[in-house]
Amino acid sequence: MLSSAKGSLSMMTLQVSAVICIVLSLTGAGAVIAAPEEDLVTKLPGLPSLGFKIYSGYVTVDEQHGRALFYFFVEAQKDPENKPLTLWLNGGPGCSSFGIGNFNEHGPFAIRENTIVINPYSWNKESNVLYLESPAGVGFSYSNTTIDYVTDDERTAQDAFVFLHGWLEKFPEYQNRPFYMTGESYAGLYIPQLAALFFNSDLRLQLRGIMIGNPVINVEEDLSYPVMLFFLYTHGVISEESYRRLEVECGISNRSTQNNKACRETMDNVFYSETGMIDWYDVLSDTCASDRNFMLLTSNLQLPKIRTSPTGLSRVHVTPADPCHENDMVPYLAREDVQAALHAHLANASIPWSVCSDIVEYISTTVTVEPELKLLITSDIRVWVYSGDQDSIIPFTATRRTVEKFSQATGLRISSHYQPWFADNQIGGWTVSYGSNLLFATVRGASHMVPRSQPVRGLQIFTSFLRDNNLPLRQE
Repeated sequence: MLSSAKGSLSMMTLQVSAVICIVLSLTGAGAVIAAPEEDLVTKLPGLPSLGFKIYSGYVTVDEQHGRALFYFFVEAQKDPENKPLTLWLNGGPGCSSFGIGNFNEHGPFAIRENTIVINPYSWNKESNVLYLESPAGVGFSYSNTTIDYVTDDERTAQDAFVFLHGWLEKFPEYQNRPFYMTGESYAGLYIPQLAALFFNSDLRLQLRGIMIGNPVINVEEDLSYPVMLFFLYTHGVISEESYRRLEVECGISNRSTQNNKACRETMDNVFYSETGMIDWYDVLSDTCASDRNFMLLTSNLQLPKIRTSPTGLSRVHVTPADPCHENDMVPYLAREDVQAALHAHLANASIPWSVCSDIVEYISTTVTVEPELKLLITSDIRVWVYSGDQDSIIPFTATRRTVEKFSQATGLRISSHYQPWFADNQIGGWTVSYGSNLLFATVRGASHMVPRSQPVRGLQIFTSFLRDNNLPLRQE
């Protein structure tokens, strides 16, 4: 089994040379070299004519095991030859970047009632965007070796690294292109670990920065029950009486929780009796409360899974669920003509495509990616962190505190004080900068998936990040 937690770069550093050897053997054997035209999407059912190209297909990351990762690539709407390349990863762990990031957040189109509609706030307005389904077993990514579906953070980073080498063999015109990595949720752990593999490697991309939204950075801090419960309490989801009981039984006022029977019983009562069918990823939004899928998601996915940790109770599995739009997306991607157009096939023909994988057994091995973030920042690579302020799963208060503590530990001083930023002549949120390479921003009125709930503000953050500009601090 893959286990053992890690909190430093030592293990990852040891693996870099091995990963490079794997890449060289794959590319040398011709396993991942193919003409881009073979992956060109020429006609996607329901898709109107576009002024840019779309590609999708596979890159083999382990030829011996038959492990291959699926990608979906959209060129920039204008001047793609001179626009940067951006990688997007969703978290979960085990959720689809193609399904969530592309179709539900910032891709060029979305699925509504089994057809395709154009997204006016697509991120490919500013960049060429590459969506990667990772790890194997997620979305259309697969392996011919069943044990590969038991995986962890280290394997996920290494496979993504091998993928990028192979993808550049397919698209050599993107070699030495300015490169950015973006993602959300559990990808807050994925991305810094992947970025760390760039050092002392021959990967021909110019890594300029990473941007992570509503991220897990430090598991014990960001996924702790105290910050989540306080967020729910201040939003009226938990009663005064219950919160006081939680303080007594669980010790949540000390930012830790007691792992005892009384605490668990109190939590069970709060989660199942008081919170109701709320969307925990967006506490202000309405839900598909009459939908059977929502009932299933509420019972199986949305209620946090409890695990024992050294400091009491913490949470894992931050799988986002949007059942309303899943009702449109899942049937569409299950169609044989759609899969044929995408050059895709299912990992297991007996298991339908799903937003989040049912076959991946993911073992979370990372405690924190703060060492990786320090490496990036001290290497003059920008790190932006943003948080939708209506997410209770990874509350902005937890992320803001994690970033602040990290800046203090690394000796970064505030370079731009906490203040509002603007988008479309409205306050988009609040932001603070540390040193020259670290920025934190909240996104006002946004959920766990910022580009989905606040597309204008999400696009503004992305545009400013790519252009190496500060967020707008005044109205236009």
